[in-house]
Amino acid sequence: MICPKVSLGDLFFAKGSEYGQRMAYTNKIDRKHIDFLLCDPQTVRPLVGIELDDKSHRRKDRQERDRFVEGVFRAAKLPLVRISVQRAYNVGELGVLLRQRVGLGDAQAGVCQGPIERVAAETGIPACPKCGSSMVLRTAKRGSKIGSQFWGCPNYPRCRGVRQYESVSQSAD
Repeated sequence: MICPKVSLGDLFFAKGSEYGQRMAYTNKIDRKHIDFLLCDPQTVRPLVGIELDDKSHRRKDRQERDRFVEGVFRAAKLPLVRISVQRAYNVGELGVLLRQRVGLGDAQAGVCQGPIERVAAETGIPACPKCGSSMVLRTAKRGSKIGSQFWGCPNYPRCRGVRQYESVSQSAD
């Protein structure tokens, strides 16, 4: 389960015997958010936090904030993954990275399928290798493969992900 823009105050609390110090850290924690939180769908237990880093994360004030957030996650023994902002993402690579950070590794990749992977497995419609959208069956109108079918990203021209199409008769050979 993916939760967007999650307040750290909803996840963490400050410990300490001194009231003033505890309140100072509580106020600091309450004013911070992470971009996404992945949770176990059955228990809603947090598994990993995700921060998308754009160019603003190069600023000194932002780097101080990032160090604080990383320290909070480290103290709670909850993994935090930092991912550079991109126009499109390779869903497979993200899945491997997140599984590793959660501790599932590649060996259990089939067990921990995301919704995109499940839809592809159930429907036979593959996910775009670049952005993860369910692909659309298209027919080439130009070039050397005119008339042949292929899987294309529905987000074309923003995303130009393609996959080879194998019809039932081709795979039966």
